[in-house]
Amino acid sequence: MDTLLLGQLLWLRSRMRQRDRWSEAELQRHQQARLAELLAFARERSPFYRELHACLERAPFSALPVVTKAHLMSRFDEVVTDRQVRRRDVEVYLARGDEQPYLRRYWVTATSGSSGRPGLFLFNRTEWAHVLAAFARAPDYAGLPTGLTHRTRTAIVSSTNPTHMSSRVGATLKSPFVPTLRLDAIAPLPAIIE
Repeated sequence: MDTLLLGQLLWLRSRMRQRDRWSEAELQRHQQARLAELLAFARERSPFYRELHACLERAPFSALPVVTKAHLMSRFDEVVTDRQVRRRDVEVYLARGDEQPYLRRYWVTATSGSSGRPGLFLFNRTEWAHVLAAFARAPDYAGLPTGLTHRTRTAIVSSTNPTHMSSRVGATLKSPFVPTLRLDAIAPLPAIIE
């Protein structure tokens, strides 16, 4: 993992830990502010959301139309906020198994398509650092001390499909400080236990 991304991850994880002590009101204020920023960004840069939310700019979140993964993927090229990103190109990138970020700036993950159509999700450096920090919080929730000075061995049962988020996160977080045994979630239970 590059040092800039590692630095962002550690800083974000620390900030997330601080939020564990927030009151419900503080947390709700934070969530509402971040949601407002996200919606404004999407409306400004995504033709899909500009159209979908026309005349709803001041509507409460609960009044906004529900969007399904199938709907998002069927209009992927209009949904994305970077006009250089095209679904077909992202699919080619994933099929190649490229380790470098897509367009040198996006980490890409995909769902399995078990619902009928795979979902594609792109994250810039800051967004990916948030994803990594959230995953890195798992030991906190389990009460396990981790960090640069406390090496903790872990085992994770998840997807081993290289395009799945859990595999991408695992590949990015690969570290001698947190040695991790990755076990395939679709393996027979006796094999996982062994």
